[in-house]
Amino acid sequence: MTADIDRSVGCAPAGDSARPGRFRWFRGGAVVLAVAGAVVTFLVGGMPVASASSDTPLTGAGLTLLDPDFALDLQRREMKVEAVGGARKVDADIQLPVAKGSKIQYGKKVTGGKVILRGGIELSKGDKKLALSNMSYDIRSGGLTARVGAKANVVIGSANDPDSAEVVMNEGTTRATLKLANQGLKLHADFFTAVDNAVGSNLSADFPDGALIAAELDVDVDLAVGDKLNTALIVALGLDNEIDLDLGVDALLDADLDLSIDLL
Repeated sequence: MTADIDRSVGCAPAGDSARPGRFRWFRGGAVVLAVAGAVVTFLVGGMPVASASSDTPLTGAGLTLLDPDFALDLQRREMKVEAVGGARKVDADIQLPVAKGSKIQYGKKVTGGKVILRGGIELSKGDKKLALSNMSYDIRSGGLTARVGAKANVVIGSANDPDSAEVVMNEGTTRATLKLANQGLKLHADFFTAVDNAVGSNLSADFPDGALIAAELDVDVDLAVGDKLNTALIVALGLDNEIDLDLGVDALLDADLDLSIDLL
């Protein structure tokens, strides 16, 4: 086959646009080869152009606030905290499970994603109440967002160390649990001000710089698609040194892992 190269950027000689087996030069050093109606892109030098970001659904336990009553000394303030909607109060903890639509995004590494949380939290003092709903966690920024009363998309806090995570895998499953908030969750000062304005509390006076509270944010992700490894996700999480990719799904079923990773 004769390769006829047109070096003009973004245009082709008259009558050549439909001719098969032609190379086209584009700005940035890429070459496009059109063969039999298919278009394949290469970088000059033979390396393939990076593919677009992929995503995989997340499920799991979600966000658990560990005894927020004690952490914020709410009883002394004559305040209460309750789980509402699809959230649950278990002993002194409040749990908001992962909701549908949650996903992790990745290319060569994890690039982001969103954990959508089911249910919400209600803070009250006397007959005054403030609801936190539509809560979600941004994997890239580490920000925790909620609807605070009538105000939507308020960043109420952030993971203390969003770049790190713990990965746990048990034998007999292809799923891994990512622990995203092992270092706790910092509630922002502006959040406490909003609570004070709504219910007449004085949280912002005691926490002028915000407050770090104990929390867990655990999500489950499947490292297989059917009976095939999701190799791209395994590599993005940095688990390819722990999992023998040549063994296929059996490598996941035999895995027993608990290790810290650099998530981003």
